Amino acid sequence: MSDVARSLRGSGTWPVLRRPPTGELATAVGTVQTRRLLAVSRALGTDVSAVFLTALTGAMRAVALAEEERPAPLTLLWPLSVRTGGERGAVGNFLTMVRRRLPCEEPLPLHRLASLSRQLEPGRVERRMHTSRALMRRAPRPVSLGTLRLLMRPRHASLTGTYFPAAVPQPVLGEARLDGALGLGAPLPGQLCHLTLLRYRAECALSVVHDTAFARGADLPGLWLTALAELEAVV
Repeated sequence: MSDVARSLRGSGTWPVLRRPPTGELATAVGTVQTRRLLAVSRALGTDVSAVFLTALTGAMRAVALAEEERPAPLTLLWPLSVRTGGERGAVGNFLTMVRRRLPCEEPLPLHRLASLSRQLEPGRVERRMHTSRALMRRAPRPVSLGTLRLLMRPRHASLTGTYFPAAVPQPVLGEARLDGALGLGAPLPGQLCHLTLLRYRAECALSVVHDTAFARGADLPGLWLTALAELEAVV
């Protein structure tokens, strides 16, 4: 329970993400070869999730600098499946929302990666899954639902990001590619941005859905690719 309680702390100040939402959403998509992400993750002894978040940290640091803000740690909501083996085919979302701290104040890519890798340690993730399953199954329903609603409040995290390895071919409609079509999410009420990295067999697509109050959201795919290249350069 203390693990869940730590997720209810405030997310700090990022003025560019604290603007009142307009209610109007826009999208931006960037693609990268899957083999690039796999090569970086293998060279650094980590996984694609850590590489994704490390590059996202660099992208958000660039946003802060462009806005003439001091780069500060940024809290991101990270959906985490709590399905057991017997629930693989069940209908509905079996999720908890955990917080990840993006160390945007850190100028060195490898230091960002080290911080995120600690947060993504299998033991820590597994403990949170057990905690969330216990809360959902043993606590009274109003308590478990109320806790989940608290975890999803924007004041607890300014962004939502997720990585989904689909392992399917890049979707097409006739001869047209459907970039980002399967990876689009939506910001939570009060949030300004939602990001999804969807992994296909040959490519990964980063989809950004942002409120127009956060105009820099349109730049995130390009900034993310730049930050990924910076990480590759130190491998």
